[in-house]
Amino acid sequence: MVNRKRKNGNLYIYIMISLLHGILGLSISGCAGQEVIRVGFSGELTGRNADLGIQGRNGAQLAVETLNANGGVNGQSIELLIRDDLGTHDGAQTADRELIEAKVVAIIGHMTSGQGVAGYPVTEEAGMVIF
Repeated sequence: MVNRKRKNGNLYIYIMISLLHGILGLSISGCAGQEVIRVGFSGELTGRNADLGIQGRNGAQLAVETLNANGGVNGQSIELLIRDDLGTHDGAQTADRELIEAKVVAIIGHMTSGQGVAGYPVTEEAGMVIF
């Protein structure tokens, strides 16, 4: 049982790294003059579904650390900006706005469909890539 959990965890990390690398590879043209590529994470870190948000954040952090340890994306390191969406509709929109204002190239999140739907108008209006 432990080996299966470890195998599934490694698969999740591999998928997250692949997604980050692919999205960032496509988005890198807008980052030509930047020293680091900023990626956002928006998830419920406090509240009823905090366990999902914390696991998602940890996976994103591990993926970023792994990519940076292997030279980043096209030689540029990645910086993960993290926001708590508080598990509320207003919190999701505020978190996404803050990340967009911080000039991230993509947002990882939200961990629940309700939060994703709440944040959608903000990310759609900004043309932000979210996964």
